[in-house]
Amino acid sequence: MSFFEDIGKKITEAGQGAVRKTKDIADSARSSSMISDEEKRINSFYTEIGRAYYAKYAESDDCEFSGMISMINESKKRIKDLREQDAARRGMIVCAKCGTALPADSSFCYSCGAQVQAAEQAPTEDKICAGCGSRIMPGMSFCSVCGKPADAVQTEDAEAETEAEAEPSADTEINNESAAAEDTETADNEGCIEDTEGGTDAQTKRCHLCGTELAADAVFCKECGARQLN
Repeated sequence: MSFFEDIGKKITEAGQGAVRKTKDIADSARSSSMISDEEKRINSFYTEIGRAYYAKYAESDDCEFSGMISMINESKKRIKDLREQDAARRGMIVCAKCGTALPADSSFCYSCGAQVQAAEQAPTEDKICAGCGSRIMPGMSFCSVCGKPADAVQTEDAEAETEAEAEPSADTEINNESAAAEDTETADNEGCIEDTEGGTDAQTKRCHLCGTELAADAVFCKECGARQLN
């Protein structure tokens, strides 16, 4: 009888051990979940502190984190430009306060209630990004493809004019060659006249290349070997 009692006791103890182990696992999981919730709560406070700090020093250049604040401002500006670009494609406008896309004839934003003022569309030239060649929408401060600042873009007309100035036309090259040929011919003729006038005798002439005195009927110069013009 004691044999069966021992078996029953062992089974009971094993069951109780399994229950305790299961409870420990559950308690450990519950603790981990509570720790995670507290960490999320702390991170949310960190975020709020950061927002409050940014709101206080967003316009300051002397604060300790001015570099990160400047990057946040650039990102905000890029987001604003992208939203305006997307709204323009759909024929809509963007609320300046909350960034909601609104119908073009809206007077008030239906999200935040802010009054909407339609922007005056001034005539602007199409621009292309100097970094990647993408088209830049009017009013954008950064290229939406590569992020290059808008002050580094150039208009297509200006680019065409620059290329035209850098590459001389075919007519210009022909005119330059013709002028050079005329100058060479004039110089040769003047040399011939000077050589003829400078001769000491009507039966002599001077080499048009080196100036050596030659016989009037000489075909080649005796000093430099140049063929004479006449």
